[in-house]
Amino acid sequence: MNATTLKGQPALVTGANSGIGYAVAKALAAAGAPVVVNYVADPSSAERVVDEIRTAGGKAVAIRADVSREDEVQAMFRKMFDAFGTIPMFADRGTIRRVILNIGRQDVLYTQLYPRVDIDILGASSDHLIADAKKTGLNVGDEVEFDLDYGAMLQAMTSPYVAKVYLNRSA
Repeated sequence: MNATTLKGQPALVTGANSGIGYAVAKALAAAGAPVVVNYVADPSSAERVVDEIRTAGGKAVAIRADVSREDEVQAMFRKMFDAFGTIPMFADRGTIRRVILNIGRQDVLYTQLYPRVDIDILGASSDHLIADAKKTGLNVGDEVEFDLDYGAMLQAMTSPYVAKVYLNRSA
């Protein structure tokens, strides 16, 4: 996804103040979506995510709501409409099989990674990628190979967090 893929299409991310929700919120904002950072507890973490998105040039607002309570969900949507002025668009991906890969933004430019297996990269945190594994049959501990553009390779080769193995392929 590029920075305009989701421009003007608000995204609501539950639990966006930490973990996978944090990575998804950042990825959606990077793709141009205005993001609602939903949280139940820890408003300071939610505001930190909003500040990070805004600092990167995106739009975001933190809204507290317990999604197990219908009245709070309805109030959250009203606040989202007030904040962004449009009805959000949702792309139903159907049932997905999420996988977390042990490589992230501090290691490589994840937007320049091209998996050699049938997975879609959904987003990234500082140290993990989140992907839709579709029907690949990946299991815990499996390795995933990628092709890299120059920028991704350069960052990976200069990252202290990436182990390098040099192969001597002399004839």
